[in-house]
Amino acid sequence: MTDVYHPEDGTVVALSDDDGDGYQETTRVDHDDDGEADVVLIDSDGDTHDDVALFDNDSGDRTFAPDVYAFDTDGDGRADIVYDDLDYDGDIDRVTGGGNARLADANPYGPDLQDTVDRVYDAL
Repeated sequence: MTDVYHPEDGTVVALSDDDGDGYQETTRVDHDDDGEADVVLIDSDGDTHDDVALFDNDSGDRTFAPDVYAFDTDGDGRADIVYDDLDYDGDIDRVTGGGNARLADANPYGPDLQDTVDRVYDAL
């Protein structure tokens, strides 16, 4: 089951139940409306806090190949560790603390996605 939302800023957001448990735990955000997901947020344990954020900074190839991975390790919905593939070769080049940023804001290269995510969840 997937619900697609189009917030006023042109962003396309899809909420989906990828594991078939009846809960929408995966959020895909196309922030620049190019038809390609820019971030995928995953609530892996069903607690309504996203646990993983995957960011694609190599836009234009029409595939989602994450090169920034942010993880919430303590269940508070905030980034605790960020893995970054700086040269897009598939290998992690840098590991940093997440700075306790909201998970959708943990991408050091992209636009602020959290406002879009907040608007969608507020509308549910």
